[in-house]
Amino acid sequence: MLSKTTPLALGLGALVAQPALGAAFFDDFSSDTSLNYTGTVTYGAAGGGFDVSGGTLNIDSTGNRTFDVFHNTANLEAGEFLSVDVPSAQPTNFYLTVSTILRGPNTGDADGIRLAFSGENTLRSRKYEDGSGTDVDYAVPVFTDTAITMYILRNTDTSFSVGYDDGGGFTLLDTYTLAAVGSQDLFIGVEDFGSTMSFDNLTIGSIADIPEPGSLALLGLGGLALLRRRRA
Repeated sequence: MLSKTTPLALGLGALVAQPALGAAFFDDFSSDTSLNYTGTVTYGAAGGGFDVSGGTLNIDSTGNRTFDVFHNTANLEAGEFLSVDVPSAQPTNFYLTVSTILRGPNTGDADGIRLAFSGENTLRSRKYEDGSGTDVDYAVPVFTDTAITMYILRNTDTSFSVGYDDGGGFTLLDTYTLAAVGSQDLFIGVEDFGSTMSFDNLTIGSIADIPEPGSLALLGLGGLALLRRRRA
């Protein structure tokens, strides 16, 4: 796993704490906004559902199914990051997702990315091109009793990075190319598999608005190597 980067943590922390200062999209689910989202079963039998209540977006995917909830209009563009807060005491198999269609790209021929906590101390990123998925696993702390923030970064049209913050600063996990998406805007959403799950503070922020000079803006300019010092 890659090391934590203090300047990056400061920039993201400030942006998430004050989303109105740099957010192209922000939903803290403080009011009923269910009509702004589309729910879809992308694996397993029909059923499940979602609602916005108690200040969170809540998904019921019990019954061995994957249930996606995507915003109807918000899109992730080049130069922006997507994040969502996952409250503590959550089960495994929750996902942050971007896709070329209005649901996760885990079936069909859609393109996109999922970042998932899949259990066994593992975060997993998967990129989809023409419906074919490629997994990359990362060893991480146990998140089920810790509130975390998950991130997908769109550095350029085709360059993406993934990471998380478990309260100790942002950790950059990886970056890779998803050439198939080109200049398309990507729909944003979250997923849950086989449980009941809550999410908070779904945010799209501008990478360019992060003030630190060693920030995410460097990723689109070949600066990733500066942030990828591995732990000894």
